[in-house]
Amino acid sequence: MLVNNLMNEIGFTKDEQNKYYEYKNLIGTRMDSYAEDFMRGKLSFNEVLDKVHKFQSCGLHQYTIDLLFVLECTSFLLEKYESNGISKKIFIDAMKDIKYKVEECIRVKNIFGIFVVKWYEKFLDLKRIALGRLQYDISTYNGDAITINNYTIHEGDFVLWCHIPSSGPLNPELCIESFKMAYDFFADKLNNGILPIMCCSWLLYPQYREVFGEKSNIANFKSNFEIIDVQNKEKFDEMWRVFGVECDSIDINDLPSNTTMQKNFIQYMKKGYSFGVATGFILFDGENVLTKNNNK
Repeated sequence: MLVNNLMNEIGFTKDEQNKYYEYKNLIGTRMDSYAEDFMRGKLSFNEVLDKVHKFQSCGLHQYTIDLLFVLECTSFLLEKYESNGISKKIFIDAMKDIKYKVEECIRVKNIFGIFVVKWYEKFLDLKRIALGRLQYDISTYNGDAITINNYTIHEGDFVLWCHIPSSGPLNPELCIESFKMAYDFFADKLNNGILPIMCCSWLLYPQYREVFGEKSNIANFKSNFEIIDVQNKEKFDEMWRVFGVECDSIDINDLPSNTTMQKNFIQYMKKGYSFGVATGFILFDGENVLTKNNNK
């Protein structure tokens, strides 16, 4: 029953809900038992995927099966939230990611499903949580000690890895609100009242500055971070995020140019500029981003 209610709460359309019922009826209750075995620790993530992917014999695409599996796990996941004293609102915010991934799969693959099922392993293990606009992995720092703004982060120290779901504009106020929520949520893990947040993303790549513009929400978001590493890539792996299509075999001149970002990236690619990702740190004291620099 939870899945039915959840689909409403996370924004599934009536058509999407009808598709869920249609595909679920082809499988019956067999998916439920696999989901329970995984969530109760009887199967590993890879083991349960091997089992549920056999439902392709029912005529279902693997991406659709992956969606059905994740949805069937949600009732057991809610139990985890409740037993850990985490509010249902935070649970719903986390599960909204399913809707985002369905929209991406429909847009990019033209299939009702999710094409990044392994993304959900940490969600289902309560190691990835959504707090407002942003998502965070509960983690520890793995690397040589690094000092930022006179604050040193040592190997093994608590850090949050930040992820940016495709849920709309990166409104600066919503990002700060999310940092505050994370600060309060993990108050017992703070060292000297500082919350360290890491992010590795194409949005932080310095060379994309001319694509995003100096006054954009993305530029504002990037300015929160002290960049500690930049990696160049031969390919623009995130092209599908910008253009909504798989672009490996598409000529630049045939790419969609409906948005300012799409137009700017097309010009960027025509100039032969590099692609890449960058990793950065935020230090947050509960009210202010100590690493903020609007000139970055």
